[in-house]
Amino acid sequence: MGIHTYYKLEKELRMQIISGFLPDYHRLHTEDTLAARYGISRSSVRKALANLESDGLIFRKRGSGTFVRPESERIQKPEVKELGKEIVYLSFSSLYSKETFIHKSKFRSLHDSMTTILSPAGYSFRAAHVGMDWKIPLDLSAPDIGGIIFEGNISEEFFNQHFADKPCIGINCYNPALDCSWVLEDSRGIGELSVKHLYSLGYRKIAILSDEASSRPVLDTLLGYRAGLQQFDLPFREDFVIFWDRQKINGELCNEPFGLCSFKPHLEKLFTSDDPPDAIICQDKFRAEQTRLALEELGFKVPQDVGLMCRVSRTNRSSTQMLYEGFCARKIEVFVQAAKEIIEDIEHRSVTVNRVTYMRPLLLHGNSVCKR
Repeated sequence: MGIHTYYKLEKELRMQIISGFLPDYHRLHTEDTLAARYGISRSSVRKALANLESDGLIFRKRGSGTFVRPESERIQKPEVKELGKEIVYLSFSSLYSKETFIHKSKFRSLHDSMTTILSPAGYSFRAAHVGMDWKIPLDLSAPDIGGIIFEGNISEEFFNQHFADKPCIGINCYNPALDCSWVLEDSRGIGELSVKHLYSLGYRKIAILSDEASSRPVLDTLLGYRAGLQQFDLPFREDFVIFWDRQKINGELCNEPFGLCSFKPHLEKLFTSDDPPDAIICQDKFRAEQTRLALEELGFKVPQDVGLMCRVSRTNRSSTQMLYEGFCARKIEVFVQAAKEIIEDIEHRSVTVNRVTYMRPLLLHGNSVCKR
């Protein structure tokens, strides 16, 4: 990713033209010269010049070059635009469905949390969703867009095609092939810390469960789970990894049918064996609740017979009779940190180095586990 982006060149030329520093009919430097001076590609130079030409500030003369349009010939005297002052957050269907993105109140609160950081710094905020057709519903090349925060699984080719000219920060779904900074929930840490916490309570036969087995955060949690078992010399058992993938339509996860799906078929064989687990680490509260209901159908009580842990949030923790014990991934803090870092990237690109920031999980207590 270049040190500068085209909007910095555009902003500087715009101000020089409007202020009169560059006089009427002044010939601008060639595209090659501007590209070398600003450390950007020729295509980025062309974007900057095209925007200035569209606003009537410059004109091109074939075979001669690009010139400042005389003030008397400008349709109206344009104001100096504050470029690069909008931050875009893109959510991808490769992680969340559009319905989830639009309707869940927790995502609205995440967006609000970013606004509280961006607005005092003079930045506006806009959120949009990208479906499995991979069509972005806005023009990311617009000069007012200063940076992009994205969440979801995207390819290196997609990233280079659409994001490479802007400061970018990815949230979760870490992909080291993408040339950007990252702010991440510590999924691996949650897996390891969950095993450690259960071990401290006396649990020794710890399983892990997810119905999104192929997602990156879940696989990272599994790595932490294995590391936690190894730390306490607990055996890793394949049958204790209760993983499957829930249904997808055209590559997008179906919405979770609360109260309608049963986890019993995935648990029955293991919990009717002679050596069932005494604790299960679940992906989140919804999966923990479905697990608890399935265990009750099989004759097991939580936490008397089986302890349950899962990712939890600080809000709405008492919506069911079971208050689940687990680690908070601090998702709001992840978004807040991403907002802080995108401002840093925009305003100090010449000294910014791509970095990965993890948010340390926070243990929240409940009544889904007990001392063994």
